[in-house]
Amino acid sequence: MTRVGCRVLLVGSFVVTGLAALGLARATHLLPLFLYQWADGLSIGAVTTATMARILQHTAPVSKTTMMGVYQALYAVGMVAGPLVAGHVAQVHGMASAFWIAAGLGVVAATTIIAIPKTWV
Repeated sequence: MTRVGCRVLLVGSFVVTGLAALGLARATHLLPLFLYQWADGLSIGAVTTATMARILQHTAPVSKTTMMGVYQALYAVGMVAGPLVAGHVAQVHGMASAFWIAAGLGVVAATTIIAIPKTWV
């Protein structure tokens, strides 16, 4: 992470996530589906690692365990709410629409990382 920088890693990972979601929305065969999912998994793994490291860098030693608990709790909410919302969107508007929304969220996340002060990320 220090070789590339946390900011660059996060922006790049969210861009890859968005592109993978676009690919998933348009995939018509199994192999591309696997490849897009693989790319998405790698980029989300990088996001998780970078955000956890950044939290630990900017947290007082006495609060580290609490902040990691808060991070994991928010992550768990997303792991439940994301598929629920995506399932509803897919049922009402079609499967591809859920991936289009995920691609948009990747763009929003990358743009947010670019827009916030460098001292934060």
